[in-house]
Amino acid sequence: MFDKMLSAPELLSDHELLEIFLYNTNKRQDTNPIAHRLINVFGSLKGVFGATPEKLLSVEGVGEKTAVSISLCKRFLVNGRTNDLIGKKIGISFFEAYPELEELFFGCDKERFVVRLVDDEKRLLSDVDLGGNGIIIDSNNNDLVCAIKATGATAALIAHNHPSGEYEPSANDDLTTAKCHVLCNIHGIRLLDHIIVSPGGGYSYFCSRRLHKIRENINLDNILDEIKEGDINE
Repeated sequence: MFDKMLSAPELLSDHELLEIFLYNTNKRQDTNPIAHRLINVFGSLKGVFGATPEKLLSVEGVGEKTAVSISLCKRFLVNGRTNDLIGKKIGISFFEAYPELEELFFGCDKERFVVRLVDDEKRLLSDVDLGGNGIIIDSNNNDLVCAIKATGATAALIAHNHPSGEYEPSANDDLTTAKCHVLCNIHGIRLLDHIIVSPGGGYSYFCSRRLHKIRENINLDNILDEIKEGDINE
């Protein structure tokens, strides 16, 4: 199998590629049945590497080391796709951006929040990952401000995922959008949209005019109370 991988990898089938990958965590064991089982359960290689560790562990023959190894590889793939886009033009309208964001959040089984910073030519300058559940946009998180200053971005597109499948925004999503809008304004960049990605569909604050309403109804005093003056001045 190794010889085949080295000499003619294009001839390997999906289950053979997975079989070789599984050698790393299944020493002295025939990995062919496990590879077939995984692809049968999840439908494809993409399905296998998009599965959560919990789902992987439910498959006969898959142990913790294998589940962790597959999950780690998935994160490498996701992060690699993001890095490949830096400096390239990306979609900023909902219909252009959504497929790219689906790829960005592929395999994420927990909520994750990302700010895409772009220039006037729509080139991606940075993907700022602000974490998962319990998103806080305030003085405790300076990553966004630092990235804005370092990249010279002129606009931002914010996005997060709802792994549950529900794509309607929550009150907390509205508050996060309002805080991001204020923070972007303070630093002289435009907030283009807030897009929610989920298995059940997508949602655009811009297309639904929800972003417009937030801008109109924003309580600036309350938002600024949560963004310390010292951090703004910095």
